[in-house]
Amino acid sequence: MRQFDAFWVTLALVLLPPDVAAQSARHPITIDDVLATERVDRATLAPDGEWAAVVVRRAAGAGEVYDRTAYETDPGRSDVWLVSAKSGERRRITDGKSTASGYWCATWSPDGRRLAMLSTQPEESEPRGGDNVRLYVWERTSGRLRRQGSAALMTQTRYGSPLTMPDLRGGADQGTLPHACSREENAPFLWLDNNRILAATLPEEGVSGLIDQYGRLHRDAARDAARLRSGLQPTGVAFGSGAAQVPGDPAERTILRIVDLAAGTTRDVASVPVFPLAGTTSVTVSPDGSRLAVLTTTAAFQPMAGKRRPFAYDVLWTVERRLGFVNLMNDAGMRWTALPLGARYPLELYDWSPDSRQVVLRARADPFKDRTDLYLVPATDRNVRRIGTGRVAVDTVRISSREESPVLWLDTHRLLARVHEDNGGTAWRLIGPKGEVRIAHGEGPSPEALRRNGAGAIVAVQRGGLVRLDPVRAAFVPVARFADDAMIVWPRDPATRSSKLLVNVREGANGGLRMIDAASGAASTPFRSVVGDLHDVAFASNRLLMEERGRDGLVLRGVDLAAGMQLDVMTLNPHLKSINWGTTRLIEYKDAGGAPLKASVILPPGYDPAKRYPTLLWVYQGYQVPSLEGDYFLDPYVPGLYNLRLYAAHGYIVVVPSMPLPPSPARDNPYALVAGSILPAVDRLVELGITDPDRLGVFGQSRGGYTVFALLTQTNRFKGGVALAGISDLATSYRGFDPASYGWPGIGHQKSGNWAISEQFGRFVPPSDDAAGYARNSPLTFAKQVTTPLLIVHGEADVRGNQAQAEQFFSALYEQGKTAQYVRYGGESHSLAQSPANVRDIVARTLAWFDRFVKGEGAASPSSSGQVNAAGNNQRN
Repeated sequence: MRQFDAFWVTLALVLLPPDVAAQSARHPITIDDVLATERVDRATLAPDGEWAAVVVRRAAGAGEVYDRTAYETDPGRSDVWLVSAKSGERRRITDGKSTASGYWCATWSPDGRRLAMLSTQPEESEPRGGDNVRLYVWERTSGRLRRQGSAALMTQTRYGSPLTMPDLRGGADQGTLPHACSREENAPFLWLDNNRILAATLPEEGVSGLIDQYGRLHRDAARDAARLRSGLQPTGVAFGSGAAQVPGDPAERTILRIVDLAAGTTRDVASVPVFPLAGTTSVTVSPDGSRLAVLTTTAAFQPMAGKRRPFAYDVLWTVERRLGFVNLMNDAGMRWTALPLGARYPLELYDWSPDSRQVVLRARADPFKDRTDLYLVPATDRNVRRIGTGRVAVDTVRISSREESPVLWLDTHRLLARVHEDNGGTAWRLIGPKGEVRIAHGEGPSPEALRRNGAGAIVAVQRGGLVRLDPVRAAFVPVARFADDAMIVWPRDPATRSSKLLVNVREGANGGLRMIDAASGAASTPFRSVVGDLHDVAFASNRLLMEERGRDGLVLRGVDLAAGMQLDVMTLNPHLKSINWGTTRLIEYKDAGGAPLKASVILPPGYDPAKRYPTLLWVYQGYQVPSLEGDYFLDPYVPGLYNLRLYAAHGYIVVVPSMPLPPSPARDNPYALVAGSILPAVDRLVELGITDPDRLGVFGQSRGGYTVFALLTQTNRFKGGVALAGISDLATSYRGFDPASYGWPGIGHQKSGNWAISEQFGRFVPPSDDAAGYARNSPLTFAKQVTTPLLIVHGEADVRGNQAQAEQFFSALYEQGKTAQYVRYGGESHSLAQSPANVRDIVARTLAWFDRFVKGEGAASPSSSGQVNAAGNNQRN
């Protein structure tokens, strides 16, 4: 049994054998089809449970504005629709396409009379597409949409490591989770009540993260060009270390502001320093609405020789944070809290006590140690005290609404904390004035997530059933039993009281979807099992909003459990019905050591089993294919150049092999493992009569680009390779600056997280302490062994591995006269998806490369010396 905020997420339509006659009348997928795909960013039901605000991200077509982030995640191409889950009535309440702007993060007021949202909408002399992200509010009664002031909002960046991340909790819903715009973005505002909004804004001249993440790089380049031309101002940017550290920009702050819609006023309540490159600014509203608790990130810790930062994959362990309180009843501003030495380095802010008097803080005494303790911090005095004796069971710091909290208040004086145990497991402990007691949970693991039923009692899901916390017995006691394959849906927020939860059982006599009474365990009459992603659920009105994505398009569906009805309320992407998707197959094989593995295979449209086909392997070391329905790369909705069906449509067999890695501590030599999981998959495909062994190609992006580099230094079986955004030299990657870092004076050198990523390659110390290990696992070390023609693609603004990674490997091949081509995309990021024009060009170049060297099609263009003009041809066109 599993707990999810989505039901049976399936791509069943991908797996079903196609109707041959229907497929023959369709066309193979093209990049136009991929870029024309629209997506539902978020759909949320109003408090009445009937109307929903649906954010739809428009296709990547002409007339839009790009280069804010990867095109498929860019909310700046979105509009908001109002849809009735009851009748299907719908209307678009924004029109961003006409101005190349976007509206997203549509959030209902508690009474359902308003929608607050973010927008890049330009007004007056602002440029097409907008120059910032601002707050807008739509009035349901009048239909009017108005900007709420000129201030930019502190928006979180999407894709990759987030910048300028807000973490606002509580307010009218008295919740304990970060308010969110989507699964990828926290919201920079929340409703305090029906008329007031608390917003995290930026100082004058501040630019929102969505616009600034890559825009800053271009603006600074233009500024430096002007300064150089005038000869009047220097262009130097300083970064420092140790005693020569350089302070960051004091303007890096967020202004916490209350917008009063009824009074038509705004009030600034605090100015909070922020460290925009990492960490979060956590702001939680007390239950009585009178105070804010603020834990903000102010700086990154200076690394120290011989000391390793714990949990390097979680950036919040690497930054310094500061705790303060704001009294909303006066204009006193921020009151910073003095913490004891044991809590000198705050890590995570948990919830307010129910009486609004104190908060729970997780903190540590040493930034290079992983030992943390819990503290109670009063809002009005300095009586900070440590509580509990166990170590919190969750190593990562919660930053999104999808993560469960290990701390929950039981009542005003007692709280529950999930902690590590000596046997390697975890358990909940009840901590109060009289000490702490372990909560017995019987056999098996303790529950990870706790919720409150309608009466306020703590309930959880454990071992196929519903259990309730009995505080007197200090134990979880059974309430109801479910099927082992049941999936549970309940309110995301532990603070939300709900008398119901949803259980979905896929098959069998008890199959279907039913409401369960969270107190008694009594179940409603089952509704037939539903398929898709769950966007929202209104437990009070028994309504759901589901999204089903298939080969014929996307359907947003309203489900009324009480009436036993479902209604398609929105359909998108009808153009997909005209595509011949080909077929897929799962093969099993063994790696070089005899371990069983799986590989997904995409067969081209019109596949003839009597023929052997040219074959491309999409590789990414560390990725494992679980099944056809679980393979991300088989999803027809995969964006841009990553949609592998584009290459199958061109007549290739496309294969995704499994490439497992050992656990991190044992991952000493990943380079040597590359060929052993890929080549056996090739052998199996040849054995099955699918693949022509003389026409093989390999390609991959990011860690996949590294995999291509590594593989081609170990074998000559491939006729062509394409390495996209790959790392070739681990040592220079570890120490390399993020290309977009120079726009952050004083702190730009702290922007790159590649030192932490090196742990994925089994390197746990700096290159100076393990030069041989870095060299042994760097493909650049063995570049002279490459004989396969190689296309190298890299973006100028790649934050994961700067362009030197591509340049060094290309230069190594160029020096030897090897066949290679390096294409650098100006302004492009690690995703290689900032611009649809670049996406088109990369797909075209990749196919042309494989057609030339794998299929053997086309003639090479001679250079002036009569040699093939492959190495050295790096012009942009």
